[in-house]
Amino acid sequence: MAQSAVAVSNRILWIPDIKGMQEDVCRFEMQDLVTAIRQSNDSAGERFSLSFGGACGIYESDQIRFEAGMDWIESHDFSVQSLSDALFGQFQIQFFDIDRRHWGLALGAYDIGFKSGGNNFNVIYMMALHQAGPFRFGLGGYSGNSQVLRNGDGESDYQGAMLGVWKKITNGDLGIEMQTGFNRYGYLFLGGRYIIGPKTFAVAGYGKANDTKIARDWVLLRLGFLF
Repeated sequence: MAQSAVAVSNRILWIPDIKGMQEDVCRFEMQDLVTAIRQSNDSAGERFSLSFGGACGIYESDQIRFEAGMDWIESHDFSVQSLSDALFGQFQIQFFDIDRRHWGLALGAYDIGFKSGGNNFNVIYMMALHQAGPFRFGLGGYSGNSQVLRNGDGESDYQGAMLGVWKKITNGDLGIEMQTGFNRYGYLFLGGRYIIGPKTFAVAGYGKANDTKIARDWVLLRLGFLF
């Protein structure tokens, strides 16, 4: 069975968020994905995935923020035989400040791999968010590499929609997110983010896989730092 893991991107749970990093501010995150339900013949490596990643704000103006970063992932649906096999790139351009305008737009990419036919999932996306009181509503779409993104039957499956609803709570957020498609990214996630301190946050959630032939349900744990 192929196993899924996603690079540590700018997000609350699973799909991209649009609150870009301020210029000269960096983020470092550690993420652990542990299978909630498994088969008896699953190998130990198919039961968890550990990722490390970071990004920095590169440019900021009244209307635009740009951030970029790198991630390290050892997953089980691609081979890791050299340093470049486990490295991924990511970037995001955020238009407008959602905290001031109550809506925003982001264009970006994640899981930009460096091994052709291996880890080059190369997902590009567009997300729009609207803020209404304590709630935020998100709608977007994504498209990846049709040569490597496949469903459990081996058919090409590389595009889909992304939807999310989040509620602001004291020191954090609660949310439900969905990414359509029957590939490694297709999940329904429930969970939340807790702001531990001015520069530290934690995320926990549960993800239901859209296609159990290619992925298992995940318990997501993430710890992040700003500096």
